[in-house]
Amino acid sequence: FITDSAITVGGETLSTGAYGFGFSNDGKLNIFDLANNSMVSVSTTKDSALRRPRPLMMTMDGANVRLYRGRDYVVIGAK
Repeated sequence: FITDSAITVGGETLSTGAYGFGFSNDGKLNIFDLANNSMVSVSTTKDSALRRPRPLMMTMDGANVRLYRGRDYVVIGAK
């Protein structure tokens, strides 16, 4: 994904740039720069109340966004 301003991902700051990301089986979201250097690795939260989980989706959470993989999510917000 591409950010045009600094954001927070799971409480960690991510500066302006282009990034790749992936969810690991140990409950983490990993974000990499285009040279495949690890930039951020944050733990996900499980949302057991989510009725119909999808493979990948985003929902609003107040002023922030939740990025889901199934029932696991991280909160993304403006910095």
